[in-house]
Amino acid sequence: MLEPTDAGPAATLYFAARSRTDPEFYADARYGEMWVGTRESLAEMAALTGLACAPISELPAALAKNLDAVSVRIVRTADADLTVTLDGLRTEHAVDVVQARVADDDLLVALSEQRLAKDDFELAELRAACAATAVGFEAVVADLPEAVRRGRGERWVEGIFGLHARHQGNAIGYDTIAAGGDHANTLHWIRNDGELRPATCCSWTPGSRWTRSTPPTSPAPCRSQGSSPRPAPGVHGSARGPTGRDGRGAAGSEFSDVHAAAVAVIARHLEERGCCR
Repeated sequence: MLEPTDAGPAATLYFAARSRTDPEFYADARYGEMWVGTRESLAEMAALTGLACAPISELPAALAKNLDAVSVRIVRTADADLTVTLDGLRTEHAVDVVQARVADDDLLVALSEQRLAKDDFELAELRAACAATAVGFEAVVADLPEAVRRGRGERWVEGIFGLHARHQGNAIGYDTIAAGGDHANTLHWIRNDGELRPATCCSWTPGSRWTRSTPPTSPAPCRSQGSSPRPAPGVHGSARGPTGRDGRGAAGSEFSDVHAAAVAVIARHLEERGCCR
């Protein structure tokens, strides 16, 4: 929770610190310490994050403080229960709920726009995630002959990448697409239960999550005979096109400009290959 002060915003992290006397310890299979391991104390979490920390039970009172005089904004989709709690407090304090929700939406837009520009830490995290993803790509390519030999090769590809994503980073960033043969014509093929056959195309789009960042990835078509992957020129071109000579993708560009530039490159390559007319 960020609160305005004369010295600038003050951040407080409200969370459920560990408790070995609460029934949650043994009764809650999702959060109980007996089930999932030790959770940080308030002091430990403060040391870990560098933030002031408080019990989550104190959050409703903190939200209600001066609510009739101070505007409180929330990302409404982040926690449904917390949103309901805040809306109830707004009603109790005679706050215009409709106007408050407009302000909530404005906050969401502002946060989304801030995410478009990355600071040095975020850039380093993205680069590390991309490097981890590349390790997984290389491992998949090296094991393609085995994926063909064992059958259900799509599942093998998914498993090999998942192993390296978990080991290199934290986990996969999203469900792996491992589409062999005709399955490659499906945009988001995540069943990954098909065969890989020699001399057929395998298109996969996995991504490794490094700590808490999810990197952008691109499809890497390859031959299941084990040759090195060579991403289609149209894919690489669509990634470079929005930041190319036309300047689209520079600071101040609309998202639609970037999308239009990328799609134009892909369309041109598809037309050159006779895929669209």
